[in-house]
Amino acid sequence: MIRTKLLLPLAALALAPASFAGTYSLNEWCFYVNSLDLNHSCAEAGGGGTLSAPFQSFSFDPSSGGSGILGTVSVTLTPSSSTYKVFALWDYNSSSGSGYNEYATAVGTLPAGESYSVDAPADPGSGGATPSSPGNLTTYFNSGVLDDTNHLGACTKPSCSDVAVALEQDVNVAPGTTDTVSFTVSTTPPTSGFYIQQTDSQGSSLFFSSSVVDPPEGELPGVPEPATTGLLAGGLATLFWMRRRRIA
Repeated sequence: MIRTKLLLPLAALALAPASFAGTYSLNEWCFYVNSLDLNHSCAEAGGGGTLSAPFQSFSFDPSSGGSGILGTVSVTLTPSSSTYKVFALWDYNSSSGSGYNEYATAVGTLPAGESYSVDAPADPGSGGATPSSPGNLTTYFNSGVLDDTNHLGACTKPSCSDVAVALEQDVNVAPGTTDTVSFTVSTTPPTSGFYIQQTDSQGSSLFFSSSVVDPPEGELPGVPEPATTGLLAGGLATLFWMRRRRIA
């Protein structure tokens, strides 16, 4: 699918707190639509940072160091582009050990329109990473092409890695509608659908998932259903008849 270069014309970001059962640090994170802009909604190293336009920050606070670094990020898309490519990337560490004690599991079947990649965030030439961690995630994410591969599916000390996760949703927005794309990080797994589980050597886990909400099929915003239109017409006809009787 051809990667578009258009900026998002209209977006709204809603963030909700998730359940929190441990302490995590957020080293890197980034959200973008269609084209990467590191000056917006990205902190590539050292965590911190703030969400910028067209995104808005509510409960999600990447600089908090507490439960606020987990939650749901949602962006609303309108049909100004035929296809949107929406990306998210996170690099979390657990407090139960160093960053190089993690592995990941891809759970469920990847649906059409969704892509993912799990890898070390960059070249792991130092800090305890091993050759089994190629560290190409940043390259995939910045180029807008995820490889649908979990490169860090095992952890046998001392050959563990620094896990980072990227998710993508490709969305076609129909004329007259809006679609909402959501990305969620939680300490509890989703009840259904595809997700990534990041686990450290002490058994502490985070869960990464995404979803797209479309308007009901056949319905356009501002266009009433046929039954509603019929009731409205009948009501107006009755009022008109009663008005004519009073005049007569």
